[in-house]
Amino acid sequence: ELSLEQRIYKVDHNISEQLRSLGDKMGFLKASPRDTIEIHTKVLKEKSKDASVAKAQAYVVEGRLMILELMGYLASFYRKYYIGLSNINLSSRKDYP
Repeated sequence: ELSLEQRIYKVDHNISEQLRSLGDKMGFLKASPRDTIEIHTKVLKEKSKDASVAKAQAYVVEGRLMILELMGYLASFYRKYYIGLSNINLSSRKDYP
């Protein structure tokens, strides 16, 4: 809804920051890309159920952009997490001759 408002009325709801926060929360909960798609699909079906055809199509278009952005943030979370673990493992290793 906020994304459609942002597009139609040219307001700023800072959706990217909300998606980044959601990606971090999902990563903390060990969500996978498949989980993200399942949630997206359920929400899209629910939102489109009583909507007009035009509004349902708008949800689909906006949803595609948002799901890609969210997946990017989720991937970024895991990349940061993996790099952090790698640094911990490297710093705790002791190389003996």
